[in-house]
Amino acid sequence: MTMLAERIPRSVLTPRHAVVALLVAAAVLVMLLSSGQMAGLRVALPPLSQAMSWLEGLPVPLDMDHVAFFAGFALAMRLLLPQLPWQRLLLVVAALAVATELLQFASDGRTPRWQDARDDLIGGGIGLLVGALLSSLFSPRRLRHRARAASIGAMTPDANQAAALHAVLVGWLVGREGCTPGQAIASHGVDAVLAACEREGVVSLVHARLSATDALHPVPPDLLQPLAARARLCAARSLLCMSEARKIQQALDAAGIPAIWLKGIALGQWLYPSMHLRDIADIDLFLTNHGTTLRVAEVLAPLGYSLPNPHIAGDLVVHELLAWSERARLELDLHWDLSNGALFANRLHWNELWADAFALPAVAPGARGLGPVHALLHACMHRAANAVVGQQDRLRWLYDIHLLAAIFGPAEWERVVAVAARTALADVVHAGLSAAQIAFATPLPAEAMAILAAHARTETLATNRLGSWTYTHLATLRVLPPKQRLPWLHQLLFPDLAHLRVRYGADGAGRIRILARRLGDGIARWRGYAGL
Repeated sequence: MTMLAERIPRSVLTPRHAVVALLVAAAVLVMLLSSGQMAGLRVALPPLSQAMSWLEGLPVPLDMDHVAFFAGFALAMRLLLPQLPWQRLLLVVAALAVATELLQFASDGRTPRWQDARDDLIGGGIGLLVGALLSSLFSPRRLRHRARAASIGAMTPDANQAAALHAVLVGWLVGREGCTPGQAIASHGVDAVLAACEREGVVSLVHARLSATDALHPVPPDLLQPLAARARLCAARSLLCMSEARKIQQALDAAGIPAIWLKGIALGQWLYPSMHLRDIADIDLFLTNHGTTLRVAEVLAPLGYSLPNPHIAGDLVVHELLAWSERARLELDLHWDLSNGALFANRLHWNELWADAFALPAVAPGARGLGPVHALLHACMHRAANAVVGQQDRLRWLYDIHLLAAIFGPAEWERVVAVAARTALADVVHAGLSAAQIAFATPLPAEAMAILAAHARTETLATNRLGSWTYTHLATLRVLPPKQRLPWLHQLLFPDLAHLRVRYGADGAGRIRILARRLGDGIARWRGYAGL
């Protein structure tokens, strides 16, 4: 015996295996107890008796004592032996269920029943599923994500500091008397001020404003110099995006594919005094439909763009594909709706937007961007859509709205009101304009705002409640046509399997395994942990 033990690696003979052996032995013993012995055990253990009585009273066509016992057994096995595939653990549970029923032929007071084996397997499956979810939540990888999230959270300014810096940056952008750069540094520190500029997406704007007012309110070099360095990086990023946009537009023109440029790459051309003042993180294209998007991916492949995940979760859930260029280190978002989610989908259609599209000759002769009115609606919609995923107002978004509203005359405001009312976006537009006015004192026509507010009161969507997960999903159900509600729910809960396999890097994995992992990740994100 000693020699045999010496041949077995110590990594195999672990205390966990001893516990597993005891569990198996205990399971066999319990399942072989006679009715009289079980009754005596229930008398000796009142809590056990109460639990079993409750289980037996459930209105289900199963022996819940068997289900609960094997669920607990399988859960313990899954947590004790996480390295074993769930298929093997299920085989162990099935073997134990069959073996205990067969052994009852030789046990006095017990009668084997195939229904008991069935209930044992159902309970074992439930226990393994719960174990998989718990393993996903508390795996070493998950714990590392939690630790990383905690460390990031420790570096993130608290809400009060973020709000204070938000107000400081607003004051600088509009030339409002208040907190000077020196006072901001003294109160918050250089790193916090720089981080706020990047978080709000206004590095270039703040640098331009502070440089222009440096004679009146000198900016300390320890702020101005790193801010200038970051502004140069933003300018270089803008030039890179412009260069890539020209290449992309030329490829689209050669393929005869119409497209509309969105957000920074378009607004920087005609709305801002200089393109470099509009910080750009990525570039966005609006296309006619999903099929065209896949074709665009093929057209752009020679330029180095590829789709990390060419599959979508569902055509009702997602209206965007991500393309990535490793060469340019640039993300290209390919949209076939102005909004990525179902909440604002199908409000503004391609033909209407294309008819009002704005020429962007600086990009290429055939380049088009959203017209001013539609650009305003899109900016307000984008702000609201980001509220859905928990994003607070960024000054970059509000400044876009501010500049757009500032150039409108009576005719443009009339169109804004008409389109917002027709598309049930009055509350979204009113909320976006109001936020810009609060921040930058944007001049807004009282009559247009009053009409938007009146239309907003007739709409079911309340923009200020979009930060609530529950409200957002209920609101989405309300805005969807009745025939699309159940398909949307199905796609939301059970996304396309090909999409999930790519997302989780699990080629060939079964649906149950992937859905279990998805559920575990969803619970983790809901609880505030870092997602994959």
